[in-house]
Amino acid sequence: MGKIIWLASYPKSGNTWVRAFLANYISNTDKPFPINELSNFTLDDMRLAFYEKAANKPVTKFDTFDPIRLRPMAQRALADSFEVDLFVKTHSQNIEIGDVPQINAEVTAGVIYIVRNPLDLAVSYSSYYGKTIDTSIEELNDTSNTLRPRGLFCRIGKWSDHVSSWLENNNLPTICVKYEDLSNNPDKHFGRIISELGFELDSERLRRAIRFSSFNELSKQEKQLGFVEKPPTADENFFRNGVTNNWECHLNSSQRKRLEQTQGEMMQKLGYCG
Repeated sequence: MGKIIWLASYPKSGNTWVRAFLANYISNTDKPFPINELSNFTLDDMRLAFYEKAANKPVTKFDTFDPIRLRPMAQRALADSFEVDLFVKTHSQNIEIGDVPQINAEVTAGVIYIVRNPLDLAVSYSSYYGKTIDTSIEELNDTSNTLRPRGLFCRIGKWSDHVSSWLENNNLPTICVKYEDLSNNPDKHFGRIISELGFELDSERLRRAIRFSSFNELSKQEKQLGFVEKPPTADENFFRNGVTNNWECHLNSSQRKRLEQTQGEMMQKLGYCG
């Protein structure tokens, strides 16, 4: 049976961008991969069908702890549904809750972890969830921060805890890529993803996939056809601008300080301040 290659990140860190790139590189067609088909190329770890299969009951009959208890079994059901390894998106921390692993190592082939400067992330998070920047900063600093889509459960926690749960855990082979590196030197860092995944690296194919997954192209598709993954809370387009250091136009000194006081140690490790 297949195993899972996780595309893991804190929300709004570039996960969808990497998914679009991989879809374009692997499909290798002469036109951009449709953004509204990304959910077929890379599955989501929060798909109800696999939880209900693992539980043998509908989500309407789940108790409070079921979504946590069922995560590793749902991930096994997901992996067992395919004969080949597959990409699966997750925003979960790589932790245990009540002795239940939220990421099933037994069905994992590897991890691509995408990380982004939390100063920029706070701005994008605010737009995506339709919250003020102050509220977004509070949530990025909250160890109990949780997503609950469709009656399920995903603990994302504090940004720095999320990062450390994936990058300081040696039980899974992990490729770490920084959003900023993908933006500043896409040929090198998207190419590294392809090489480390074990795919043949073709320079012409790489450049085409990068072009087909550019923010200009993704934004153009969204404007023409909409994007099914855009939540009703979003106050702007899903694909906003993709620039780095955008926080300088949006965060005041107090907001920056609140993030750096809580996230500073991990920011230093990743070269995001100082």
